[in-house]
Amino acid sequence: MSRKINPGGKTRIVAKKIKEDQLDSDIKYRIDFVSSLVDFTEQDLLRIQQSKDLLYPFLTVISDVVYERMFAYDITKINFTTQMEGFKGQVEKDLNSLKITDSIITFRKQMLIKYLRRLLNADWSVAFLKYISWVGEIHSDTYLKKNSNNVESIHMNAMMCFISSSIVDIIENASQDIWDDKTRTETISAFVKFFWIQNDLFFKFHLPKKTSSEDPKALSKSEVEITNQIIKSDFYTLSAGCAFVGFGKYQRAVTDNLRFRIIRDNSESQAAISGLGPRVGQLDAGQTENAEYQGTKPDQSAHARLVS
Repeated sequence: MSRKINPGGKTRIVAKKIKEDQLDSDIKYRIDFVSSLVDFTEQDLLRIQQSKDLLYPFLTVISDVVYERMFAYDITKINFTTQMEGFKGQVEKDLNSLKITDSIITFRKQMLIKYLRRLLNADWSVAFLKYISWVGEIHSDTYLKKNSNNVESIHMNAMMCFISSSIVDIIENASQDIWDDKTRTETISAFVKFFWIQNDLFFKFHLPKKTSSEDPKALSKSEVEITNQIIKSDFYTLSAGCAFVGFGKYQRAVTDNLRFRIIRDNSESQAAISGLGPRVGQLDAGQTENAEYQGTKPDQSAHARLVS
């Protein structure tokens, strides 16, 4: 976005042209666009890097607290009873027998710690951008790549929120002699922006594709056009949960994520949109990293706040 001054003295905002197709095909182009939109700058990246000494000693604590929270609900705990990429050990299939001390959970915790380490050392290079994109892709369940890590987006979204809020809590409760208020506020803002950028990369791989050429189970162009005409012209109001509209003789179930059904019999017809259910995986990316950071000891005031 740029601004131009008209002869009359008024400022006119000139919209920057964005190539929509390239947002899907070029990961750097996509991340650059989202970063620009949320105003994630080099200063934000610097603030994240500068928080390393404060946050590194807490990474194990954050990982422990995250997985304790995931164990608090059966619907999230059950996600850990399936094999995950990179883990060669045995996975407990019985939900009631699965323990937070099991090797699969230890492995997942290490992957989360590795991810946070990479974030705190982020240089925003192409390699790093590919890494955070890979974090989104490796946990997806697409038609081109099947992966055992298959966690509903509602769980992943909540977990990412919990991780970011844990980091914010540590920063907010750090001793005053560590950071001044300006640095504290700017650092929190930087992390919030980053996690929204990361969330976009999760949903990039979990939302339905646009065309049937990309995904054979996606809506075809003609189906999209017909459906849009129906939604615009029909007499029912489209709601978030579902919509019932008149339609011609057609029947098809399209995509697991967008459960869109076009149904009709000889006397009566309707199309039902039953809602979204995108699947995303656990944030346990990369290989196990055993090297521990030799940094400062945890700030005790922040530590007490986090584990309480």
